[in-house]
Amino acid sequence: MSEEQTTNDSPVEEPVVDEGVPGAEQAPESVPEAEVQSSEIMAELTVLGQKVVAAVQQAWESDERKKAEAEIRHALRLAGERIDEVTADVQSSEVTEDLKGQAAKLKDSVQESSVAKEVQRGLLVGLRKLNDELGRLLEKNEGTGVGAEAPAEPAATPMTDVSEEGASSEAPVEPTD
Repeated sequence: MSEEQTTNDSPVEEPVVDEGVPGAEQAPESVPEAEVQSSEIMAELTVLGQKVVAAVQQAWESDERKKAEAEIRHALRLAGERIDEVTADVQSSEVTEDLKGQAAKLKDSVQESSVAKEVQRGLLVGLRKLNDELGRLLEKNEGTGVGAEAPAEPAATPMTDVSEEGASSEAPVEPTD
């Protein structure tokens, strides 16, 4: 293969700067069009970014924004003060004091009735255990011939719930001879 030498008699093209777009250069015609478009897009995005930053700074520093901020701060401060006043009024009102007293009485009565119920349940369980143990002792003594005849065991009754009025009336009844 032979090498061909090509000579370019035309001068080298310098990039042309478009003064309307800062930083944008027009590439020489020898650069592919895609690269030219890509650099133009980047230049436009740079300009757009700078303008957005300037617009945000201008809006932030505007008198309208400062006025709106002051109004919002004032409204929030007034709302907070009003909430504090209402809270103080509610805490010191007679209705609140009356409700507090009623709540304390209710709490005490619930606790008292709960304690009474627990005492009744504990007493019932204890009495049943005592009866069971005495029954076993009597059965044991019967087998050895010691002691008198043991009374018949009452039928097993399920543990009944103790009502608020007092102990249950379902206690086993012993037959009398």
